[in-house]
Amino acid sequence: YPALAEELVRNRVDVIWAFTGPAAVAAARATKTIPIVFVAVPWPVETGLIDSFARPGRNVTGVSTYTGLEVSAKRLEFLKEIAPTAIRLSWILDSSMEVTVGGGRFDIRPLLDPAARKLGYDVHYHYIAKDEDFGPAFADILNFRAQALALAGSPATFAARERIAAFALQNRLPSAAAASWFVEAGGLLSYDDAGVGTVSIVRGVEYVDRIFRGAHPADLAVDRPGKYQLVINLKTAKALGLPVPQ
Repeated sequence: YPALAEELVRNRVDVIWAFTGPAAVAAARATKTIPIVFVAVPWPVETGLIDSFARPGRNVTGVSTYTGLEVSAKRLEFLKEIAPTAIRLSWILDSSMEVTVGGGRFDIRPLLDPAARKLGYDVHYHYIAKDEDFGPAFADILNFRAQALALAGSPATFAARERIAAFALQNRLPSAAAASWFVEAGGLLSYDDAGVGTVSIVRGVEYVDRIFRGAHPADLAVDRPGKYQLVINLKTAKALGLPVPQ
């Protein structure tokens, strides 16, 4: 991403359109003047892309997938309701999503811990950044004797969604993710922004159009989810022997 962002800056493009957090952070590091429009970024404030959702304050704006910790907690509540006896929870996180514009790292674990503990989960986190990391992560999950699995949405987890879903099913792990593409690949459930996907992309293009017409990113409030959806794979639930409450 850094090399690609620097190439765009050298080419003096008018706007940089960045999909996912790592791409947006690389672009923001490469230029403080060229407008940047991001899509599918979950933590734009924490990673230093913007000052606030209402007033980004910089050369960056766009469409965030930020759903708040309340939605993450609700996702775990659904998982607990379907698989109430599961106590040991493995959570796969992508370290590339925690990189900040300033060069540090935003650690999401202290924010996730309280919600998990409130539901009685003993949580272990397993970090990945590339495809080669999944093998060791899966081994750690088995060593932990996990009884359930949670999954963060990221480019790496999206690319490995079928592999992760197959691992969860093979080891009889009820799973919850932040994006419905995991459920479509065979995961158990997701609870996320109903506008993720095409709608977010269209909204991002609208931001680009407004900038071309003279708007400044600093004045364009970042778009956030306003509607959420629960998606359940009934075939997976049946294979795991889990009745789904009405």
